[in-house]
Amino acid sequence: MELLLLGIYSFFAWLIFFKFKWLPWNIISQVITITLPIIGLTVLILTLNVVAPSSADVRVINYVVSVNPRVAGLVTEVPIVPNRPIKKGEVLFKIDPTPYELDVKNYSAQLAQLRAQLVTAQANTRNLQGQLKAAIGSTQGVASKLELARLRVKQFRELSESGAGNAFDLEQAQADVANVDQVIAAVEAAKELGPLRALVTAAGVGWATRTIGRDGQLLASAIKQSSGHALLDQAALATLARAAPFPPIPDFVGRETLSIAVPIDYALITD
Repeated sequence: MELLLLGIYSFFAWLIFFKFKWLPWNIISQVITITLPIIGLTVLILTLNVVAPSSADVRVINYVVSVNPRVAGLVTEVPIVPNRPIKKGEVLFKIDPTPYELDVKNYSAQLAQLRAQLVTAQANTRNLQGQLKAAIGSTQGVASKLELARLRVKQFRELSESGAGNAFDLEQAQADVANVDQVIAAVEAAKELGPLRALVTAAGVGWATRTIGRDGQLLASAIKQSSGHALLDQAALATLARAAPFPPIPDFVGRETLSIAVPIDYALITD
């Protein structure tokens, strides 16, 4: 390109100084004619190196920004076009929503089931609380009967010792005291077991994970799905610890450890 520009410049210089002789060809014109293309080409080369640099060894660097979604899934659509600018808020790609929709439906069903269990548990709790209040209210009456029965035992014992009383009446009074003591013991047991019974009734089905070694020994245990109460979750883990050791892992499984999730249901046994 430089040679082409020099050729055009030389042609116009020949026309001006030699063909039409518009300007004299002397020392001054010669210096100016030679200096101008040198300065012009120098400025042109420097400008091109800044604006449009050229080289025989060219390396193109492309800045790549990785985009990682917060969720995993199968990409079903990429609406953007490569090598074109994008704006904030534009959709880069779409992930198949089917697995997440199924999870939402599953959790919604579980939520409805848990709400139904909560309503039932609340009704059972109110029923148990009513029974507990009735039992506590009857304690005073039973205590009065106990005092009366003990007084009768004392009176019948004194009459029997003096020979004026009947031994059968004394035995009957002692039997009444024993019966009243049993009633009071039952009321006290109901007062103690009432909150625990309400807790077990309100609890849902929990899931615990146990990890065993090849020899069946319990290596680790954890709560996968809580029952809703820390006390019952601790009881579930203690149950797994008491059940160890478990049967060894069969050889055909080909694993050194095995993790199994088991459901935990709760029941209050008072026998």
